[in-house]
Amino acid sequence: MHASQPINAEQPKSPGNSLLYVPARGEKCYHSLFCAQQADARALQLLSQLRAISTIEFFSQHPDRSEELRKLVDALHTPASIAAARPDLIGAESWMGMARNRVAIMLRRLGLPMPGIRNPLFVTEQLPPIYTKCQPAVQETLKSNNPDFLFVSTQTNPLAQTLSTNAVDTRMILIVQQLEAERMQALADSSSPITRLARTWEAARARRFEQENLALYDAVIVATEHDRERLVACYGFPTERIRVIGKDGDPDFDAWLAALKTLPRRDDVVVVRAPNSSLMLAA
Repeated sequence: MHASQPINAEQPKSPGNSLLYVPARGEKCYHSLFCAQQADARALQLLSQLRAISTIEFFSQHPDRSEELRKLVDALHTPASIAAARPDLIGAESWMGMARNRVAIMLRRLGLPMPGIRNPLFVTEQLPPIYTKCQPAVQETLKSNNPDFLFVSTQTNPLAQTLSTNAVDTRMILIVQQLEAERMQALADSSSPITRLARTWEAARARRFEQENLALYDAVIVATEHDRERLVACYGFPTERIRVIGKDGDPDFDAWLAALKTLPRRDDVVVVRAPNSSLMLAA
């Protein structure tokens, strides 16, 4: 752990400080952000390799008091710690947006076909807390700390679609555990007619989301060669930008990151995002 103290729920900084955390790299080559709903086994595995060459800020979209996680990162940011240090980075969803989202989510959870909806349900459920409890802090940190890498876990996380990354040189890396569109289509194929229609539409939404989301990333980490092949076949993701890291880790992880830094950003694809009209930052 460096001299700069990690920020967490137990050690908040005062709201007057402009930065959540000031990295002190020391002998480490890189500074990285790692964003996830919470630290699962896959995230912990990658963090254990990353910490040897990089200082790490971990943004947890939910409260996370894992002692193992705290040992692997230099700064742990949770909604509570961000609110304590920088309340201006925590927002609130409008009442109208909350009501509309809850009704739509309830109907979709019942398995009813819902036409005219762009995002799959797993994205619809995540966007409000991302916009209000995570995105402003991550965006601020991208600007202030200029990290070398931004890791996002997992493939269902829509965080990248809420960020502006044109002005930074950070390499975006997505951690993929499976293709949601394929999983959801398999569920649809084994369902009753009405449920099959709803799930087929959801699979199509997931496919569009995955296509647009992958276009925002400079690289992807998968667990198997099969996953690499499916990413290339289904979405045309460049095979040289896909890293297979199995349960035994990757002895050449640092060399791969160094090579990734030499590749140009994947900024040749324009993604059209739906407006965020139901959300607003609290004053």
